[in-house]
Amino acid sequence: MLADGARYRVADFQGQPSLLAALQQAGVAVDSDCRNGSCGACAVALRAGQVRTLLDCEFRAPPGQVLACACVPASDLLLGR
Repeated sequence: MLADGARYRVADFQGQPSLLAALQQAGVAVDSDCRNGSCGACAVALRAGQVRTLLDCEFRAPPGQVLACACVPASDLLLGR
């Protein structure tokens, strides 16, 4: 499970197609379903850092959250549930 306040270095995500894939590769359990930004199941809180959005998503994450399936880190991240 994604720990609230977990820190991740951008270097840990190199070569991964999305934040979701990188987190799962690292053994972090993140809910997911569609993997294309239409359901919102993979929304995580972005406490600090920046991401680059890859997809124009049907589902709009609430302020302060990002869809892990639809972005990649652009800096080191502080994530939460």
